[in-house]
Amino acid sequence: MGHLWCVKKNNHTFFAEFRYLAKGKNFFEARTKDRYFNVPAQAETFLEYQTNSNKNISLSAYMVLVKYYNSDVFTNEFITGYGLRARVGQHFSLYFSQALEDKPNGVGFIKNEENDIVFGSRKVKELNNAITLNYAVNSSLNVNMRLRHYWITVDYNNQFTLKNNGDFMTNNFSINPDDYDDNFNQFNIDVLAKWQFAPASEVSLACKLGSNYYDAVVNSNYGTNLKRVLEENNSTTVSLKMTYFLDANILKKRR
Repeated sequence: MGHLWCVKKNNHTFFAEFRYLAKGKNFFEARTKDRYFNVPAQAETFLEYQTNSNKNISLSAYMVLVKYYNSDVFTNEFITGYGLRARVGQHFSLYFSQALEDKPNGVGFIKNEENDIVFGSRKVKELNNAITLNYAVNSSLNVNMRLRHYWITVDYNNQFTLKNNGDFMTNNFSINPDDYDDNFNQFNIDVLAKWQFAPASEVSLACKLGSNYYDAVVNSNYGTNLKRVLEENNSTTVSLKMTYFLDANILKKRR
């Protein structure tokens, strides 16, 4: 493993890391005790760049490249994301972030068939969008609101049997991989207000609204999925919490 980190005169930072992971075993996805599938060796490259966070507008971004070796099942993966922060005056700030994961070829558990463990090759895409608004009324009172949409699609292409040695082999089962496709959306709105009424003591009021949408249409577009999850019924949670710091030394002095 090796890495590089540097800071420019304008307080922009750049970070890079490279690491190699030897061939391993995954004991979780088979969902059967002592069964596993072989994970091929892989090389990961991580790159990150961040501008001066002390400025009114700042940007940070990262990228991860994953390359698999000697595998007929796994192919290269791509992960990226960025965040844009803007401050307006001394009281208000806005932060928008977006993260994308593209895994064009991996494997996942499908079902147990007779005495066999059946896996499928699959394409997974994840997209996470979030907007955070923060308003500081004064040094004691702060209000924060976060809107987040999470979207993931899992598209199965074919199926095969897991062998005892962790490799895969073809089978004659009449299983349609498309029956196991997933398209999941989650939308959340979180509002949190905090009032610090004494040192280390505060009252917080939180309100959480959320909705989920699920189907098996993996080729639908982003706008359609966002519209459908917003049309679903919301679940709402409201909580009130108070934290009070009690100084034991004051009690001792009063005795």
